[in-house]
Amino acid sequence: MNNPIKIQHRICLVIFATCLAPWVASAQTAAGKKVDDGSEYRTATLAGSETVHVLKMESVLAHFTVQTSWIPGEARKGFFRYQITAGPNTPTADDSAYIEKLHACDFAIRLYDNGGFLLRRIPVVFIRNVDNDGKYTSISSNDIEQLDLIDYKAFLKGSWEMDWQCYGN
Repeated sequence: MNNPIKIQHRICLVIFATCLAPWVASAQTAAGKKVDDGSEYRTATLAGSETVHVLKMESVLAHFTVQTSWIPGEARKGFFRYQITAGPNTPTADDSAYIEKLHACDFAIRLYDNGGFLLRRIPVVFIRNVDNDGKYTSISSNDIEQLDLIDYKAFLKGSWEMDWQCYGN
């Protein structure tokens, strides 16, 4: 004679397996597909350069160069990594005074998609770089900011520009 508890146990196992089977199959299918986790964007990409007239009282133009990459994170919530270098468009033997004035300004980088819509405005803090003689040669920033993979891809198809505010220059 069959035990009613064993029969109930078997019925529960069949129901559980029936409910679980589609979920396991979809998980296995998803595991077989290549998931876009953004790892292909880890390599630094030269986003370009821009030459602008930052200091209105100076005739020298500032030249900015930007390199970026993206560090993957969970659920596409990774990090935008950037390196920005700036200095005079035409360097001279001693640009220390110009670099000092440039360093005193507040900067941000503005990221746009290919339609010209602003994705993000990121404040940028620069440090001064010196040569062997202790003279300032440029300013640079090397930092990260949280940015979704979708926004990073949109930025790569779009553009960037520097935004600044200089006081007394």
